[in-house]
Amino acid sequence: MCPPSAGTIELDGLKVDSATATRKQSIALRRNLSFVFQNYALFANKMAQENISEALITVWKQSKPEANTRALEILEEIGLVEHANHYPSQPSGSQQQRIGIGRAMATQSQVILFDEPTSALDPEWLDEVLGLIKRLAELHHTMVIVTHEIEFARDIADRVIFMAEGKIIEQGPTDQLISNPKDPRTQRFLGRILRE
Repeated sequence: MCPPSAGTIELDGLKVDSATATRKQSIALRRNLSFVFQNYALFANKMAQENISEALITVWKQSKPEANTRALEILEEIGLVEHANHYPSQPSGSQQQRIGIGRAMATQSQVILFDEPTSALDPEWLDEVLGLIKRLAELHHTMVIVTHEIEFARDIADRVIFMAEGKIIEQGPTDQLISNPKDPRTQRFLGRILRE
């Protein structure tokens, strides 16, 4: 992962400037963020339950029994408790991604960051993952989602930011930006995506 070249992040009173961030500030920020990667990023040598409990043990210093209990609760919540003792190579791609989301949920971080969470999935498994993310939105979890799933974004997002070449081109309330974009690049992109 590349370090940021510039910018400031402010989260719940913690302000971190990439140019001057201390290790302590970076760790404090990371403790309030969870990541869900497009390639699942599960530990291949750990079963589903361990993939979820690992951060609770190593970062949050929970006891192993406490972390394992929480991991089973999460697996139950996401409908995958029967995969608790399966390695990541055994479940489907959709199930692996749901385990990754479960891992993010377990830490109870303030913000969950999703990087194209459906891009590696077969279309037939898409609804399972989108359904879980939608449920998180209904539970008022704060999420930042990088996605090309425009209809899904329209359905769950409060705010949309359209970016190109690392710059914000346009941003605003979801319905306003998707239904009536002002910038020509946003108009072209949405026109093409929505036609497809």
